[in-house]
Amino acid sequence: MTASQTEGSQNSLRILCTNDDGIHAPGLRLLADVAGRLGDVTVVSP
Repeated sequence: MTASQTEGSQNSLRILCTNDDGIHAPGLRLLADVAGRLGDVTVVSP
Protein backbone atom coordinates (compact mmCIF):
# COMPACT_ATOMS: atom_id res chain seq x y z
CA MET A 1 0.00 0.00 0.00
CA THR A 2 1.33 3.42 -0.85
CA ALA A 3 0.04 6.90 -0.17
CA SER A 4 0.16 9.61 -2.75
CA GLN A 5 -0.01 13.30 -2.12
CA THR A 6 -3.39 14.71 -3.02
CA GLU A 7 -4.31 18.21 -4.05
CA GLY A 8 -4.73 20.43 -1.01
CA SER A 9 -2.53 18.31 1.25
CA GLN A 10 0.81 19.68 0.07
CA ASN A 11 1.76 20.86 3.54
CA SER A 12 0.31 18.03 5.60
CA LEU A 13 2.34 15.28 7.21
CA ARG A 14 2.51 11.87 5.61
CA ILE A 15 2.71 9.30 8.42
CA LEU A 16 3.57 5.61 8.13
CA CYS A 17 2.30 3.35 10.93
CA THR A 18 3.60 -0.20 11.05
CA ASN A 19 3.97 -3.09 13.49
CA ASP A 20 4.69 -6.81 13.63
CA ASP A 21 1.58 -7.82 15.62
CA GLY A 22 -0.84 -7.93 12.70
CA ILE A 23 -3.40 -5.58 11.22
CA HIS A 24 -5.96 -6.27 13.97
CA ALA A 25 -3.69 -5.18 16.84
CA PRO A 26 -5.61 -2.63 18.97
CA GLY A 27 -2.51 -0.49 19.48
CA LEU A 28 -2.05 -0.07 15.75
CA ARG A 29 -5.63 1.12 15.30
CA LEU A 30 -5.23 3.60 18.16
CA LEU A 31 -1.94 4.88 16.74
CA ALA A 32 -3.46 5.33 13.27
CA ASP A 33 -6.52 7.12 14.69
CA VAL A 34 -4.43 9.58 16.69
CA ALA A 35 -1.90 10.10 13.89
CA GLY A 36 -4.79 10.76 11.50
CA ARG A 37 -5.46 13.99 13.37
CA LEU A 38 -2.00 15.19 12.35
CA GLY A 39 -1.79 14.16 8.71
CA ASP A 40 -2.32 11.52 6.04
CA VAL A 41 -1.80 8.03 7.48
CA THR A 42 -0.72 4.84 5.74
CA VAL A 43 -0.82 1.58 7.72
CA VAL A 44 1.41 -1.36 6.77
CA SER A 45 1.15 -4.59 8.73
CA PRO A 46 1.29 -8.36 8.21
